[in-house]
Amino acid sequence: MKMDGNIRVRIEKDYDQVYNSITKGIDIDSHVLFFICFCLAVAKQLKPRPIKARVDKFWSRTFDSQEWTAMYAVILEMNDVNLRAIENDEDVIRQVEAFANAGMDDFLEQLPPDYIRKNNGVLSIAVDDKAETVKDLLYIILDNYVSQEEK
Repeated sequence: MKMDGNIRVRIEKDYDQVYNSITKGIDIDSHVLFFICFCLAVAKQLKPRPIKARVDKFWSRTFDSQEWTAMYAVILEMNDVNLRAIENDEDVIRQVEAFANAGMDDFLEQLPPDYIRKNNGVLSIAVDDKAETVKDLLYIILDNYVSQEEK
């Protein structure tokens, strides 16, 4: 548990262009989208989905201390607050990747269909109007939060 910044964080290869189109389209970093997906999965209590085909996306050094803290807290909770569960940062990251992967699955299911593009089997997101896209994405996230609060 030292917030190791030298770990490559991976995503599902099928989502590489999704990450690229969203992060470039609305000007956010990949780790922010990854963390949003992780939070969605945790909030909705989704079962982590291991990554089948991996692609390195960013370095763990891009996570800030609050993001690390949230990730540690989730892994600790899953392991009955056993501190050994967060001793190895690479193990923590690999578990968080599975949550983020599940969160991305769910996120794409909620995204309005007119945003989703598939070209030669490659999935991406259309960002034609940056302000409108940001608003829609925030509404999806807010709707998830509110629906979880009501449970």
